[in-house]
Amino acid sequence: MPTTVLWPSGLPRKSGFIYGWKTPAYCVAGLLDADTETSAATALDRACIAPAWHALQDSCGGKPQVLGYCEYNTSNDEYTFASWKTQPVLILYHRHPLNSLRFYAFDTSVFVSTTAVNGPSEAFARLFTHDFTRPTRPQIGNALDQVTLNQFNASKLLEATISDSSARMMPAIAAVLFSISALTTLLCRPIHTLSRLVSAIANVPITPFSTLGDLSAIVQQVAVRAEQSKYFVNEIPHLRNRGESDITNYAVRYTHFFNTIWMILNDVTIGMAFGSYLTENSSRLAEVVNNLLRMYLVHNVIFTLHWLDSWPAGLKLNTELSQFYSHMFTGFMRLWLGGLYIVMPYSADVIHLLGILSTCGGLSLVISAIMDVVAICTAHIYACYFFTGLIYHRMLKTAGSLFNLFRGKRYNVLRNRVDSWEYDMDQLLFGTILFTLLAFLFPTVLVYYAFFATIRFAILLLLACMEFLLALVNHFPLFSLMLSVKDPWRIPGGIIFLKTEPKPQSVMSSHASLIIENQAVPLSLLFSKYVRLSGVLARHYNPLRLTWCLLKGEHLNAIPRHEIRDSTPNQDISSPLS
Repeated sequence: MPTTVLWPSGLPRKSGFIYGWKTPAYCVAGLLDADTETSAATALDRACIAPAWHALQDSCGGKPQVLGYCEYNTSNDEYTFASWKTQPVLILYHRHPLNSLRFYAFDTSVFVSTTAVNGPSEAFARLFTHDFTRPTRPQIGNALDQVTLNQFNASKLLEATISDSSARMMPAIAAVLFSISALTTLLCRPIHTLSRLVSAIANVPITPFSTLGDLSAIVQQVAVRAEQSKYFVNEIPHLRNRGESDITNYAVRYTHFFNTIWMILNDVTIGMAFGSYLTENSSRLAEVVNNLLRMYLVHNVIFTLHWLDSWPAGLKLNTELSQFYSHMFTGFMRLWLGGLYIVMPYSADVIHLLGILSTCGGLSLVISAIMDVVAICTAHIYACYFFTGLIYHRMLKTAGSLFNLFRGKRYNVLRNRVDSWEYDMDQLLFGTILFTLLAFLFPTVLVYYAFFATIRFAILLLLACMEFLLALVNHFPLFSLMLSVKDPWRIPGGIIFLKTEPKPQSVMSSHASLIIENQAVPLSLLFSKYVRLSGVLARHYNPLRLTWCLLKGEHLNAIPRHEIRDSTPNQDISSPLS
């Protein structure tokens, strides 16, 4: 007989037949109060026919069986195993209640997204098995593996099905899902149709390289909400019917589902407070916004253009080119100011509409709308930046070509390289004239480009802050964070072995020396998706990268929204919690 047995803590104080599994290790699931071993095996066979247990049988290593008879001694409060030749050493584990959704897990891999892990490919894994240079580890038969943990997680269900074949692992709050399941069944088809319609609208091409969802933040956020609605109507029947998955799969999907619900509820709650502030103070906010738009986006820009045209700080720019830039951009700013004067009387109504949008759709929707409003209000700055950047970039390319000319080289378009070349005297003379023109005009082009590029840089940083806030609202793991404080067993971070201390009036055998506990989940896992999205935003809006793009004359644009979009958690158990 085995010298080590995995024993459940909290068994009733009575004698009876113990049942469980012999592989991969001896694991006791519970105790049966039966007259004979045959009657105990019969009761166990009836329990194995139950649908709830039949779905878990393969993951637990097969059908359980009667392991022997144990006697409970009331005098010394211990179990003795009459049918075993030697008294085993017990390692204790916990059997969790059916409605608790607690489970054992070796590590946090069940909560880590497989798409976020850059692991080896399948072909590499097959080649790795044939690597004879690495020492092979011996295969240990009686080891604590995933099958054993599945036996721990299912032992309470097996005990419940012995007395009630309809027992299931279902949380108490799941009654809410029963009440709304009929409603979601009726809304399933309309929500799927609406989701496809919103997705089609978001994917309407506006330019050859972008869609409507890429250009409009509010369209992208509406598409996210539509996919979340589709996720809800698809997930509720699985959670209601308990599915054909084990406790780990069900618990993770349950946590994902309610984590998404909590995020949306908090989004709507904060949005209602912010919306009431906008609607109650729309007139005052409209006055402040109008003053800011006139001052910082028109008057200050015109003042700076006139200042640059008057040789500031002794910087002698090309007079004709500087006047051309200054007069053209000043006229464009005044034209834009005329458009603002037409729209300004309606700014209070726009803010009031944003307040209603925040009250109904949540804070994330109004943030997306504000981002679109900022993009529209700064469209004239973007047009000036695009025009000056185009000329600046063209002059840099021309300077590079002239540099190759003076070195006696030219760029080979067919072979994509720089080759040596002999130029005629006329070509060298023409290149010298062009270089002289470029040298005298470049400082003026650079100054006006740097001015509008700086404004564009500041606008992008403002949009980056709103993108960061939007990611915080959409992906903050509030439900998972609450579980890590309230019930850490719901999101386990691995198992540990703790030494038990003998206690008086305990049902534990004196042979038990270790107990298997769960570790607390690390906070880095709870915020894994949020950290990943923050990293994407930080890489795109890195000031050093943006500064380098400014120097090279490359186009500065906001981050593509498909790179940070994450509407719903993956329905697979390997999706992240947040």
